[in-house]
Amino acid sequence: MSFGEMVGVTKCPYAGLTVWRQIDIDSRLIDEQGISALEDIGGIVRELIAGEEDRGLDMLAIELDHPLIIGDLDLFTRAIALFARGLLGTEALPGQSDGLTVDEGEWIAYLGGKRLFIFTLCPFYGMSHPRRSVTGSAFIVIQFTNSFRKINLHRMSLDKRKQLSDRVKSIFMEAGIDYFAYITQSSSEALKVVKPLRQGDEPVRWWRTL
Repeated sequence: MSFGEMVGVTKCPYAGLTVWRQIDIDSRLIDEQGISALEDIGGIVRELIAGEEDRGLDMLAIELDHPLIIGDLDLFTRAIALFARGLLGTEALPGQSDGLTVDEGEWIAYLGGKRLFIFTLCPFYGMSHPRRSVTGSAFIVIQFTNSFRKINLHRMSLDKRKQLSDRVKSIFMEAGIDYFAYITQSSSEALKVVKPLRQGDEPVRWWRTL
């Protein structure tokens, strides 16, 4: 299945502006190694990602369709933590740096000196969930700063960003999609990687599963 299907149905008004590439993962890696293969997959993507933003790419979407990973939130959360460790390195994760805690509110994903925004989509979410995948596959999406520059987000004041977020929230709500504003509008990027099952649930602290 294609990430393009997700771009086509999302209520985010800016998704259609993005230039993206999908990476398909060989499920045999997971058959052979189990869920621990996600750390190796993160390392593979780490090698593939170099220079993609410089070539004008906004997003990389890694498709995952193995039932061992996408069966429920707990399995998926563990898989994402392993992937992030392979992609970024143990020392780059919240609370994992040789005993030096990186606070969840201060954590930002960097690779090769470049900032990344990471979020996930999965088919086990409910119909009104903003991270529901309609394809039957899950996706780990790595978003580069190029995509934010297209809407001049990097030049906006905090007030302007809040206004933009509120406008997108209204679009979602009018379409019957939950917005999870308490997470989406939070300053903590760590909490936005994996969202909980239901509006109002505790944020998912995925790194604690390692």
